[in-house]
Amino acid sequence: MLMKNVGSAMLNCVHNLSSYVTNFKIIPKPVAMHLEITYRCNLKCVFCDRWKVGPEIHAKELKWSELKKLLFQAKRLNIKLLAFSGGEPLLRKETINLANLARKLGILTFLNTNGTLIDENNVKIITKSFDQVIISIDSTNPQLHDFFRGVKGTFEKALKAIKLLVKNSKRKSQVAVQTVFSNKNYQEFLYMQEFFKKLGVPLFAQPIHNISSSLYIANNGFKINNKEYIEIKKIVKAFLSNSTFCDPYVNIAYKTIYKRYFKKFPEFLKNPNNLNNHFICFAGSFSFLVDPIGDVYPCDGLRIPQGNIREKSLIKIWREMTNIRRKISSIERSCNCWLLCIIPFSMILSIPFTPFLYIKRRKTNKNKIGTLQIQK
Repeated sequence: MLMKNVGSAMLNCVHNLSSYVTNFKIIPKPVAMHLEITYRCNLKCVFCDRWKVGPEIHAKELKWSELKKLLFQAKRLNIKLLAFSGGEPLLRKETINLANLARKLGILTFLNTNGTLIDENNVKIITKSFDQVIISIDSTNPQLHDFFRGVKGTFEKALKAIKLLVKNSKRKSQVAVQTVFSNKNYQEFLYMQEFFKKLGVPLFAQPIHNISSSLYIANNGFKINNKEYIEIKKIVKAFLSNSTFCDPYVNIAYKTIYKRYFKKFPEFLKNPNNLNNHFICFAGSFSFLVDPIGDVYPCDGLRIPQGNIREKSLIKIWREMTNIRRKISSIERSCNCWLLCIIPFSMILSIPFTPFLYIKRRKTNKNKIGTLQIQK
C-alpha cells in the first residue's frame, strides 16, 4: 500500500502544479488531510495553549458518525494520507477506530502523539493501526523535556513508548521522533540525532512557532541572537551531513524533501518574513486541516475557516477554496510559517518555478535598497 500511495500522491502533485499554473481554475487534488481530533491533552506544553482550550470545546468535538462521514468524503477527494494530531489524539478511542477504517480504504495513517499513553496493553493495536507513529521528544535531558512538556515523568514515558513501538513495529522507520527546535535545545540536537539513530528511529524537527490563532506560543525568550544564529547554521549543516538511516525511504526523504527545509531553520528563527519569496506555498492544494469541531482550514498556520463539515460537505468546501489558494500561493502572502506538514513539500513543488522566484527576490531587494536610499 505504501508504494502505491506514494505513486498516486506524486500524480496528485503533478496535477496540483497544473492547477497552480491555471491560477487554480483546475481544482487541485489533495494528498493529505490533517485531523486535529481533539485539543484535550494530558500535558501542558510551554509553547502550546491547546490543552487550555480542549476542555472548553470537548462537548463540541466531532462525533463518531461525523468523523466517518468526513473520512468517506476525504476518500472521495482521493487523499492518500491521514495525519492525526491534537491535543493528544490517543485521549479519544475514535482515533484508532478511524485509523483502522482509513487503512481499509487504502489511506496511509500517521499519528502525532506525546507517547505517554502508549504501553504494553495498546502498543500492538497502535502499530497495526498506523503506518507511522511520531513521538514528541524535545530533549534527551529528562528535566528539560519535562519542562517543555509541563509534566514531570513525561520523558521516561515517551522513551518507553518509543522502545515498545520499535520492538513491535511492522517495518523499518514505522516509529519516528519529532522535536520542537529552538534556542533552548539546539546545542544537543546532534546528540539527539545519534541517540535515536542507535534506537533505529529517525529524528525530525520543526522550529518553534508563535501563531496565536493556532494556539502556538513562543515568548521573547525563544528569539535567537546573532551568536545563536551562526551556531544553529553549523549544527543544521552537521545534522544534514550525518542523516543516514538503514531505511532507504527515510534516506531519500532527507536528501530530497527535508534537506531544503532544515537548511532554512536559522533564517526562520531569526527573520521568518524573509522566506516567503523562496517558495510557493501549496497549503490548501497539497493538503488541508480539520479541527476538533469540524472547521476546515488550508493549513495549521493559517486559521481562516473555509467552512464547517456540519454545515457543508467537505467536497463542496474544497471546491470553493479558490480565493484562499490564490492568496496563499502568492509570494506576497501575509502568513509565514515553517511547519513540517506543508513547507518541505511546497519547496519541492516550487522547484520548476525557481527562475521566477529568483527574479522576484531580486526585484524585491532592489526595491528595498531604493527605499532606503530615498530615506537617507
